[in-house]
Amino acid sequence: MHIIFVTRAYWPALGGQENYLRHLATGLAERHDVTVLAQTNSSTSGVEGRLAGLLRHYPDFLPYRDDNVQVRQIRIPRARRVLLTPAVLAVVRPFSRYAFTKAARGLLARLYSTAVGPLLRERLAAADIVHMWGADVLGAATIDAARALGKPVVMTPIAHAGQHGDDPFSAACYRRADRVIGLLRCDAALYGRLGVAAERLRVVPVCSPGIGGDSAADVRADRRVSGPLILFLAVRRPYKGLDLLLDALAVVARRVPEATLAIAGPGAPVSGDHALRVIDLGQLDDDAASAWIAAADVLCLPSKHEVFPVSFLEAWSAGTAVVGSDIETLAEVLDRSAGGIAVRRDADELGAVLGALLGDPERCRAFGRAGRDWWLENATPARVVAAQDAIYDDLLGADRRSGETSAASMTNLG
Repeated sequence: MHIIFVTRAYWPALGGQENYLRHLATGLAERHDVTVLAQTNSSTSGVEGRLAGLLRHYPDFLPYRDDNVQVRQIRIPRARRVLLTPAVLAVVRPFSRYAFTKAARGLLARLYSTAVGPLLRERLAAADIVHMWGADVLGAATIDAARALGKPVVMTPIAHAGQHGDDPFSAACYRRADRVIGLLRCDAALYGRLGVAAERLRVVPVCSPGIGGDSAADVRADRRVSGPLILFLAVRRPYKGLDLLLDALAVVARRVPEATLAIAGPGAPVSGDHALRVIDLGQLDDDAASAWIAAADVLCLPSKHEVFPVSFLEAWSAGTAVVGSDIETLAEVLDRSAGGIAVRRDADELGAVLGALLGDPERCRAFGRAGRDWWLENATPARVVAAQDAIYDDLLGADRRSGETSAASMTNLG
């Protein structure tokens, strides 16, 4: 089977979606021919905003292989970029206020599809399955190209309800796909509410190969951490909840004054005085991040928006408990796994839960063991690759059955 993934970004670009996509692609490539078409492979290109990938182009990259996966760039030929000139209205007042309405995105999608369509049709021609990650104008153009070629389309939107991906234009894209995959049941339910037929919905969680914990004692010793350890591991965007966690430390300190908070991930450094000791680790490489996950007693991510953080799986693979906010997605993950606690996004409540958990090491370890059991059963790359593979097989089988039925019907008519 030849599977072609289409996505905005692919490794070595950083991010949970990029990590998940890489594990899935390389896992599927053990049995299938897998190609990734990406707009960018960089996290630091400086190309952001409404015109990213349109009038503002990501840096060029040459085709390369990631294990057995072929990675190629989606780049609009210079001669065709002029077709996208009207897209500049997306950042010009007063038109910019309408940039994300269904009508505006639909017009922009048609322009983008016209500009990039020939390239996509050329690249997708050899596919048995086209799998789109995300939606917006790239998703719409990908569906247009795949439909022109008669290729089945699978879509994993990774929408954040109330943040992005639940707008009317995106919903219209989802409804055109042959299969739409949610990472969670509540995720799939969102797509159902947006009009995707139930028989087209599937649920496949994210995956992680897990981490090793051989260096956990070393990082504790190097930083002189002897007591309970909380780890925040994420990009330091406001919605991730780092400020809320810092505010909660005063409550934690009343219960467990010897605790330490370690902060890791790209973003502005943390400064100032806090109720507990705070270590700012900055951005870590994979080995260092793994060591700190294994060293922690609790991974804490009190996000305002989230779907399914890979960091939860990494924590559970090391037997580390997790505390997350009680938003619908994280509450479902924590309930299904029994690997931790979902708590309201309130500094006092978050601090009370963390303090109680750190003060009860056996309960902490029990959450970590339950999380590890769930990860092994549901979210290793082997498990997720098998689940994804089954969806492709079913879809291709349905197409073949439909073709056979049509042929038989034509024979009967003759």
